[in-house]
Amino acid sequence: MKASAMFALLLGASLIALSSSCDSPYFDRNNPARIHRNAGIQAFKKERWGEAADEWKLSLQAKPNQPELLEKLWFAEARAGRLDDAAATMFRTVELKEDKEKLEVTRRVANMYLQNGKIDKAEEYFKKILEKAPNDDASMTWLGELHSILGGARSGTAPADLSHLEEAIAFYDRALAISPESLTPTVNKRIVLLKMRDHWQLKKNAADKDFEAAPKRDKKAKAEAKTRQDEAQAKLDELTPRVDDATAKFAALMAKRKGADGGTPDEDGGTPGDDAGTPGGADAG
Repeated sequence: MKASAMFALLLGASLIALSSSCDSPYFDRNNPARIHRNAGIQAFKKERWGEAADEWKLSLQAKPNQPELLEKLWFAEARAGRLDDAAATMFRTVELKEDKEKLEVTRRVANMYLQNGKIDKAEEYFKKILEKAPNDDASMTWLGELHSILGGARSGTAPADLSHLEEAIAFYDRALAISPESLTPTVNKRIVLLKMRDHWQLKKNAADKDFEAAPKRDKKAKAEAKTRQDEAQAKLDELTPRVDDATAKFAALMAKRKGADGGTPDEDGGTPGDDAGTPGGADAG
């Protein structure tokens, strides 16, 4: 079961318990904190996320010291698409947490934005984690994945954005410097290098075609095509050993894992997992 689904079940159970406790005769039924909290519970049960969030915010205004309600509020805000509000609410819970837990809240915020396709915001918060925990290789790998996506490495038809692809490799290399046998950055780095190689091969093919098509008398066109040929070939010559090295490391790592596990490890191409802070179903760390 995905973490988000599990959280929804736990949250639903806690709401039922909270609703029951609020019906106790010891509670003041005219208390605005209670009224809005119960109204939010009813809205949540009907999946009216925005309405639930609005009611719980009013409850917290009437009674700020409700830490359990903050957890429910950010979930409702996120489901309502109010991602910035949800992020702000998550960080309100940080005051009561230890330093390590504070980083996990930041990771949760980063993943919320990532799962909603807000790559720029996800990148912002993963970098905030690295500011506090410079050796957090999971965040490095996620940042590599974000730039891999932006660079077109996750699509066979998307054009390559070399600046993003180089940045992706830089993050993967940082992660591998900390965890050399981590499978996900190993897989993903190779994917990025292959995208870069394919980009320059297409450039080379186009230049070859233009060189052959240019009339011999058109020396300017011939020279321009030859310049592009030479540039593309130089890039291919530089990338070939990098791709070979990445392929060899991937093969060695897979062979080692196969030997250790007595079988072939699952490997999903290095795509991020459904939840939590570690990219890739292939490797949890």
